[in-house]
Amino acid sequence: MDDALAAYRALLDAGADPLSLVFAGDSAGGGLTVTTCLAARAAGLPLPAAIVAFSPVLDGTRSGESLDTRAGLDPFFTRESLAHTAALHLAGQDPHQERISPALHTDLTGFPPMLLQAGTSEVLLDDSTRMAVRAREAGGGT
Repeated sequence: MDDALAAYRALLDAGADPLSLVFAGDSAGGGLTVTTCLAARAAGLPLPAAIVAFSPVLDGTRSGESLDTRAGLDPFFTRESLAHTAALHLAGQDPHQERISPALHTDLTGFPPMLLQAGTSEVLLDDSTRMAVRAREAGGGT
């Protein structure tokens, strides 16, 4: 996230119009789009025009029902594989933080519109659907 924020800051410093920029990513990169936007907001930077996230990882607590209801359907992830990578990523941190579980713990007020895409067979489906609900409740476009 620090590197993504530094790259965004460099674009702004070079004169890029934030409304001509979009944060986009897939899987962990999809989560990075949201957390980088959080970091930009915390730093007082103008936010990009939009966020685009494909199959984003947005819940480090792994509490979404789709982890169980889509088990065996997802061709790529399982609850177990996500638990393994999460343990490496978290390094003992509490996953109940906005930058680790933005689908659960982030104030999205003032966020740019988001395009969140996830397949109906994905175990990460609830990460996107819960984020979309939070974005709508905050007045953002999804």
